[in-house]
Amino acid sequence: MGKPKVDYSLYLVTDSTPAILGDRRLIDVVKEALGGGVTVVQLREKTGDTAELISKARELHALTQSYGVPLLINDRVDVALAVGCEGIHIGQDDMELSTARKLLGPDAIIGVTVSTVDEALKACEGGADYLGIGTVYATPTKTNTKEVIGAAGVREILARIDDAGHKTQTVCIGGINESNLQRIVFQCGTAKKKLDGVAIVSAIMAAEDPDAAATRLGRLLRNPPAFQVDTRGAGSDITDAQSMVALAPSVVQRVHETTPLSHNMTNIVVQNIAANVALAVGASPIMAGYGEEAPDLCKLGGALVINMGSVDPAGLANYLKALRAYNLAGRPVVFDPVGAGATSLRREAVKTIMANGYLDVIKGNEGEIKTVFGNSQEQQRGVDSSSTLDASQKAKLVRELAAREKNVVVMTGKTDFVSDGVRTFAIDNGHEYLGLVTGTGCTLGTVISAAIAPRKTDRLGAVVAAILHFEIAAELAASQPEIRGPGTFVPAFLDELYRIRLATAGGDLVCDIQEKFRTAIFEFDKVVFTTNKLLQAANALQIPIFVTTQNRARLGDTVQELQPLLKAAGPLLQANLDKTRFSMWLPPLTTSSHFSSSTKPRPSEVAIVGIESHICVTQTALDLLAAGHSVYVLADGVSSANREEVGVALARLRQAGAVVTTSESWIYECMGDAAIPEFKGMVGVMKEAMAGTREALQGLVGSKI
Repeated sequence: MGKPKVDYSLYLVTDSTPAILGDRRLIDVVKEALGGGVTVVQLREKTGDTAELISKARELHALTQSYGVPLLINDRVDVALAVGCEGIHIGQDDMELSTARKLLGPDAIIGVTVSTVDEALKACEGGADYLGIGTVYATPTKTNTKEVIGAAGVREILARIDDAGHKTQTVCIGGINESNLQRIVFQCGTAKKKLDGVAIVSAIMAAEDPDAAATRLGRLLRNPPAFQVDTRGAGSDITDAQSMVALAPSVVQRVHETTPLSHNMTNIVVQNIAANVALAVGASPIMAGYGEEAPDLCKLGGALVINMGSVDPAGLANYLKALRAYNLAGRPVVFDPVGAGATSLRREAVKTIMANGYLDVIKGNEGEIKTVFGNSQEQQRGVDSSSTLDASQKAKLVRELAAREKNVVVMTGKTDFVSDGVRTFAIDNGHEYLGLVTGTGCTLGTVISAAIAPRKTDRLGAVVAAILHFEIAAELAASQPEIRGPGTFVPAFLDELYRIRLATAGGDLVCDIQEKFRTAIFEFDKVVFTTNKLLQAANALQIPIFVTTQNRARLGDTVQELQPLLKAAGPLLQANLDKTRFSMWLPPLTTSSHFSSSTKPRPSEVAIVGIESHICVTQTALDLLAAGHSVYVLADGVSSANREEVGVALARLRQAGAVVTTSESWIYECMGDAAIPEFKGMVGVMKEAMAGTREALQGLVGSKI
């Protein structure tokens, strides 16, 4: 007849103990499970006499045959022979594989439990049809477990049997249920070898409705988990630092547009500053430590931060409830294992949290990351961390931990290291004041949660962007002359987080200021003068710049007077496009993260200078207004060939909803506060440009506003 081909995907292991089965009949529960899509059934009975077991097995075999599903008997070759079922499953303390094969014949299915690489290789070499790898997590149904190996242990076994050239199929077993199935399958697989199935016990056998439970588990197996979406998403081919940094503005902009929820479970010391940091970067914070709220909060499209400040039994239980809820909803989770190595209680809490859910990002200092990895024997002093690793060792540690957990790992310090297990970057931004204010390190997790919440880009890129936003803001705040120490640093730090966010939310549009128009446009040199001043402000205030030319080959490039400032803008120069359309509103502007979003965008604030006011400037402004953005037309920076057209165009744009104003007014509006570090430099620019500004206003504005 030959050996049957087996689908091991949803493998049911029975349990007849009263605690699991209750007063139900085993045959009835298995029948419901088969109706829900179970693909293999193993009868596991550790008590009862042989005659009773054979009778039970015969009844089950008749049922499984009617569904076309194989029945395997745990351990008992005699029962399998008496019943004539498809095979057996044996453990390391049961009958030898070679003996079982001789008794059952070549066509029988024989599976072997393994928990080490040596056991797995021996079973494969001995001709096992499949391996039951585990125990992944300890459970009440498996009390004689030699070793709990976790997802990392399963993955190592899969990798080694693949390296040895074995094609043996595999399932994993131990503590698998609806809340962790997708995570376990995702984290256990290697690049070359995945699990062929999962073995389920109580999640089906103890379910009130085994049919529905099996159906849900099967659906989870067939569909990729949400947390897999952004592990290697758009931008994941980027391996150089410069390109990775270039992604940062779009991530900051997306947070600004979407206002994601940042659900923080943290201690009372950190809650206030974490909420203020979240607001500054554009997120919506909630400090909710009660796990029963998580099933509702996770539906709001945000991310969870578990900041392990409190590890008492109640706090840990709340963390686990929230973690499971966010995993089930497919929402991101950031884990900050605060003081992980300080006490044995905290080390055990780390193990428990990691065993009970998928963590999209793990963020900690060197001591905390070493504890999470599991190779640290040293004791931390509270949340402080002593450094014993050099740069290459730190990079290796975060890369190996990220590869093991299939997530992103951040190790903070004087130099931060961040990795997704493939790409690893070092970040040298930040300021020492961050380490002198309680809770600032914890709030980096809050910023990261906002960046990864939308799951719209490569997760590593989003985390890098969050770190840059956070640490550059710290540098800018600390550089202000009035900052005397950590006490004055915090308000300035919040301001800089906010200012960086706003700077990425808008932009300057420079429309068609080309050499061939110099003699044709009224007061062309004054338009160039105002644009020059605007570009200086954009560079100083970190405002994105978008430039277009009209038929560049015939009409020339943007005038030479502006080229040095465009070159100095670096990544702030988001686009320099040639066009034939009159409006600047065309790809890639329309698809830029500064102007578009998959959700309803908040309006970007856009200032326009250029020519001609009644054609290209007008059509660009109207298109931006139609797209929902706020438009500022700078009257001392726009013109036309016929001066009379300018006033008519500005009147029309004002009526359409644009703000018609002056360059100086707009620049001061962008600064907002004389206390910002850029203010002094910009005042110098304004004073130096005073005479030219007056001439531009007189020549271009007059009484037109």
